Parts: sequence; structure tokens; C-alpha cells
Amino acid sequence: MVNLSQVNISGYNDAETLIHRLAQFPAIVGKNLVSQETDDSNTTLNWNSAAERLESQLINEEYQLSIHISNFSLQWSKGDEILSEFVAEKKSKDEIFNWLTEQVENAGLEASKLHYIDHYEVPEHPVDKGGIFVKPSDEILRAWMNHRTMANELMAELNGVVGINSAIRVWPHHFDTGTYYPFGEKKAIGAGWAIGDSMSEYPYLYIYPWDADNTLDLSYAPELKLGTWLNDDWVGAIFPLNEMIDRANLEEDISSLIKSVSLVLKDKLNV
Repeated sequence: MVNLSQVNISGYNDAETLIHRLAQFPAIVGKNLVSQETDDSNTTLNWNSAAERLESQLINEEYQLSIHISNFSLQWSKGDEILSEFVAEKKSKDEIFNWLTEQVENAGLEASKLHYIDHYEVPEHPVDKGGIFVKPSDEILRAWMNHRTMANELMAELNGVVGINSAIRVWPHHFDTGTYYPFGEKKAIGAGWAIGDSMSEYPYLYIYPWDADNTLDLSYAPELKLGTWLNDDWVGAIFPLNEMIDRANLEEDISSLIKSVSLVLKDKLNV
């Protein structure tokens, strides 16, 4: 598992907000140039830790738009070849959109289909009103990449625990790295790595149950050695980043948490 380190959470969350905004461009490609899926997964991104890139779904099985995190840039690729790179530092949304339109036209694709996503909303930010992107520090970008790599590793482990090989995706709406495990049509377990929000100032691991026919109650779930059960508007378990840092046996601890929470939720769902 990757090394975790302390971060200035305010600066980190600001940086993640900017990366979230950049991630809307691969989502635009997925929405407008990739076949629509019923769950909107055509808009999702994949975290490629080796290449340090958030990658769109493939267009015509060959073209792709990515965010290269350490360069804070967008890359337009065909197969393994990077055809064009556009550094986002001190650029506006419209400048990026115009560059993207040019790349799509050069590829002989239908650039007229491109438009900003409007079927979901993200919190307003100055770049949405003509502000420019400012590259976060290398330290924060490295921490962000470590967290998303860890998220991929945790979700891959959870696939084995649950017994379902769920795709690991970055969803552009809430910007979580997520997986989903259906048991028939009316029950499921969802899990992922979320950005800081009203449930935790820090990014966090989450696992939750879903039952279409029953309101699930975790009031009497066994006490967790790590993380916290929530049983109000949202029902499930979370384990925030700040509780992970400086744990001597983090990998073992999280593995134990994933297994114990999964067993409780499968029991609650009777699956």
C-alpha cells in the first residue's frame, strides 16, 4: 500500500476541487463522444497510477482524453501516442474547451457534439465564471495520486471479499473512486473513496448497503475498531484519511475493516 502523509486539509481540498473541475473535460468527452450507458458510466474516468493520469473512456476504441496530474495538464491521445498536451496552469475553462474542440476536429470526430455537462451539478467555483486554473503544489498533487492509488487497491481487495468483480471507476459528479456490488435487482453494497464533504472534512473510505424494500438499521452493528458506523440520513461505515495516517499496520487494519464491514452488510441484506 502507498505511503500516506499529513496534508494541510484546506489546501488539499482546494486542490482536489480544481482537479475535479479538470476532470469534467474527460467527462465531456465520455458524455458526447462515447456511447451512452444506462448508468452514465460512459462519463467515468479511470485512474492509471503508472501513467499518473485520469483517463476518459475510449472514443471509437482509440482516442482518449486524460488529465496528467503531476504535469497539471490535459493530454489527447491515440492509442499509446500523445498527440497534444495542454498545460492547465493559468488557463480558463473556455481556453481548455477550445483546445479540446480543436483536437476532436483534427481527429475527424464530431466536435459539434461537444458541450459542457448539464445533467448534474458540481459546487460553483471561480473557474466557472472565467477564473483561471492555478497548479497546486507538487506535494499536494503527489498526496492526491497516492490516495487514488490506494483507493484502487482497496476496491480491488473488496472485489475479492465480496466475490464480485466490480469495475473501479472515478465518477465525475461526486468525484469518488467507486465500486458497486448488486445482489439481484433490489439489494447491493456500494463502496469507494470520497472527497471531503459534510460527513468528513478529510477524504474517506466508505461502504454502505442498499435495499429497495427495507430501511436498514445499523444501530446494533458490532463496534468497529477502525472507522465509524453512520445511521442517520446515510447508512454505512466510513474511515477518514486523518485516522489512517501514522498507523503502523495500516494495510492489515484496512483489510480487516473491509472484511468485517462487508460481512455485517451482507448479513443485514441477507445475501
